Amino acid sequence: MNKRWRAILTVFCVIILAAVFTTLALQLRADQQPATSHVEQQQDTGPDVTPDMSPEAHLKAANTLRKEHNAPPLELSPALNQSAQEKCDDMVADDYYDHVNPTTGKHGYTFAMDSLKLDGNFAENLSQVYRSRTAKADSDALFTIDEVFRAWMNSDSHREALLDPDYTLTGFAICGGKGTNEVLRYWYTVEHFYSPTMK
Repeated sequence: MNKRWRAILTVFCVIILAAVFTTLALQLRADQQPATSHVEQQQDTGPDVTPDMSPEAHLKAANTLRKEHNAPPLELSPALNQSAQEKCDDMVADDYYDHVNPTTGKHGYTFAMDSLKLDGNFAENLSQVYRSRTAKADSDALFTIDEVFRAWMNSDSHREALLDPDYTLTGFAICGGKGTNEVLRYWYTVEHFYSPTMK
């Protein structure tokens, strides 16, 4: 083999070896990179930030306030959850916001009495929150539990019921209505209380 072909063969081998080493180096570098792209994409979308509006979350907020004021904790009653929901739905159905239905004359605490079926003392807290119709119509994120309890704590009668040490059971419900005009819609929160002590 003459010198010319030997030189050509040498150059060809060098090119092949360089290509192989480059490929191996790129593969090694890729293997050493942390797998962050998928995680970063998930973080960019953000977690589900819809607040917990369950009766259990309401109970936690209520008992936090009661603990701060040296009142014993309340227990959640499925029967009072049911009566609170019935009262809430009743206000939406008959388009009113009051402890007493102006059409039927039924008081809110009678929903609790009918559901729980125990002798004792009953009470009711109501909250109404207005929001713009431009907000998501059925979103629980339209208001927060803290907002509701803040309003109750700023009202003497609601605060008294919320912190009354005689109450042992409670139940909660939320529901929404159409509102009084094309701009606003309203959301109700209902809390029912029970005490075995007659007042």
